[in-house]
Amino acid sequence: MRTFFLPMTAGERLFIWRLRNNMKIIALAKKVGYSRETFSDMEHGRVDPAPEYRDRIEEITGGRIKAPEWAYQVEQELQPNEYLIITLRRKKITQAAFCAETGIHTTRLNRIINARIQPSDREQTAIGRKIIRLKRAWRP
Repeated sequence: MRTFFLPMTAGERLFIWRLRNNMKIIALAKKVGYSRETFSDMEHGRVDPAPEYRDRIEEITGGRIKAPEWAYQVEQELQPNEYLIITLRRKKITQAAFCAETGIHTTRLNRIINARIQPSDREQTAIGRKIIRLKRAWRP
């Protein structure tokens, strides 16, 4: 399976870490000591955690997101479904809009995103074309 490399903020990497570890946002927020809303803002890059919380995040993630890394982006390897999630979040595209453009049913897209099923060849092509278009139009 093809993987992607993408420079990501610490908040985006924390989001991917949480997905990979099947953690709900509320559970991780409680572990860190933040409210769900503030933690969501942190994952979206609207808020940076205080230094003591950065240390706690580093400890909870087993060093995957180091405390000093909140100041810059780090390139990370992503699976196609993770790359799709980050791309949609950065472009502020809803899953419903993406489904309308690609012709993939919302429930099926959720299963693909959550890596529960593999997309069909037709879906893989539709998703790939859309990602390529999004990459061309991407303005960081």
